[in-house]
Amino acid sequence: MNRPPALPVKRTRVSAKQKRTALAEDKAVIVLRVSTERQGVSGLGLTAQEEAARTFCSDSGLEVVAVVQDVVSGKVAPSKRGGMSEALRLLEEQQASVLVAARADRLTRVNADLYALMDLSAKQGWCIRTADKVVDTCTESGRLMAAVAGLFAEQERRLISARTRAAKQVQKAQGVRLGSKTISTPEDTRQRLRALRAQGLTMQQTAVRLTEEGLLTATGKAWTWQNVQRVEASLRLDDEARARSPR
Repeated sequence: MNRPPALPVKRTRVSAKQKRTALAEDKAVIVLRVSTERQGVSGLGLTAQEEAARTFCSDSGLEVVAVVQDVVSGKVAPSKRGGMSEALRLLEEQQASVLVAARADRLTRVNADLYALMDLSAKQGWCIRTADKVVDTCTESGRLMAAVAGLFAEQERRLISARTRAAKQVQKAQGVRLGSKTISTPEDTRQRLRALRAQGLTMQQTAVRLTEEGLLTATGKAWTWQNVQRVEASLRLDDEARARSPR
């Protein structure tokens, strides 16, 4: 009995991206961070973090392809740090698939930034793990957390914005001046400006007189009528604040 010829095996096309992703599997970038220059120079903190992260990678079967570090406050956004930016580049280029830190606070101390980092990892296809096992977006539950991280990040930003606006309103009600400050102008110059304006001089005449008397602006420049206007507004705010303050 003649059998029909066997059909050729259909080959599955593998994209270059899929190949790179496969090669990046089980490869990790370790990120270290300390807040002070003294810690960075001495190695205090950095050594312990790296040891914990390397032990975690070894136990998890991860090959360390790079170790980066930053000496900067945890409140600085990850994208604005040299070491973290390098780690994110390696992950985006799929030279590694896991970002490892000793603890979550070594990644950032700002919740919104952590959520944004988790959201980015979900979008780009890499994950975040910490040696203390608090964060692990390689797991199913971790991926679920990463999927909603962007929502948390947006909500956190809105809350921060709302708190900032509320704080400014309270300061304004208490007579605190907001925005750019003219307090650096010497007090005797401010009072001389007040006296000249009380004599009936225009803002431009006051600017010329102050410059002629050698009383320059806070930046050491000749006065303009705009400078006079700003300092006069500052003096008026000071007067209003004093009037509202209890005797």
